[in-house]
Amino acid sequence: MQIKEIGGVDVLFIPVGGVFTIDAKGATEVANLIKPKIIIPMHYKTPGLQLGLPEAKEFTSGKPKVKEIKSSEVEISKDTLPKETEVWVLKI
Repeated sequence: MQIKEIGGVDVLFIPVGGVFTIDAKGATEVANLIKPKIIIPMHYKTPGLQLGLPEAKEFTSGKPKVKEIKSSEVEISKDTLPKETEVWVLKI
């Protein structure tokens, strides 16, 4: 992987659904290598979706510091970044 070339990552949007993208296990491995402050999963089952994707909980299950964000938007600044990695699941 090209982790050194990527450099420091504060916020990582990562696909977790496994259909046309990496799955929850692969996403976990990548996130563990990159070590961002915030992980925001994407490409998972949402209401009304016809494509057979797993729900976000397949990725978040067993992870510490998972936050359900009650909005589809967040504002993040360097000053508000968590000290340890958190997973933020946005409301879709």
